[in-house]
Amino acid sequence: MANTDKKLVMANLVLTGVILVMVAAYVIDFKLPGGKGSGDIFDQLTAKLDAHSELSKYKGAFPTVAKITQADLEFARQNNPEFFKDAKVGDYFLTYPGLILIYDYESGRIVNMVEQEMAPEDLVAKLLAHAELEGYANASVPLITRLDDQTLSAAQANNPAFFGQARSGDYLVDWNDLSVIYDYGNDRIVNFAAKLVIPDDFGACRSSRPLHYKSNNNKAGTGHD
Repeated sequence: MANTDKKLVMANLVLTGVILVMVAAYVIDFKLPGGKGSGDIFDQLTAKLDAHSELSKYKGAFPTVAKITQADLEFARQNNPEFFKDAKVGDYFLTYPGLILIYDYESGRIVNMVEQEMAPEDLVAKLLAHAELEGYANASVPLITRLDDQTLSAAQANNPAFFGQARSGDYLVDWNDLSVIYDYGNDRIVNFAAKLVIPDDFGACRSSRPLHYKSNNNKAGTGHD
């Protein structure tokens, strides 16, 4: 497996949806004071971030960055009002391996941040041993979410068809074009679904509507008893 040397990061489920909407397309309009070009602007932002002692272990990392729009903020507050309560339009939403961060560039202030759990090191290797995942051995490192009671309840309310057979403690494993619910303890695929690939012009027509999944629940035939 090509990615066994990479740490597997788990994100809170309510933040996962926000990440998909805000940064998956990588269409970002950088307009920071004094910037001369996108490279200079990114350097200015990361230089400010590097000055924060609480981010010292992430110094030199390359975060994914999105500038928060009004639509982003409304969607984010619907899904996680506590995390985004002090955010405002124009703040930056950054995702590092192991960290999610809201940053106010103008004041140089960290608005909010949360460090993420790490998934079991052999989770992806065990999952890729299943025939349903043939062809994903060399895919990019997926985003992994552990479903607890709260996140599972929210997920089932939003997408009962896909999450209906999931249980607290299962994992949601997300590639760009595939989502899998995985029972790690019993090494069992609960459900999987192909996802619509986000088009290149997504940033020009972004929406606050949740992504939809085409479930393969019957095809998988490996749900919980």
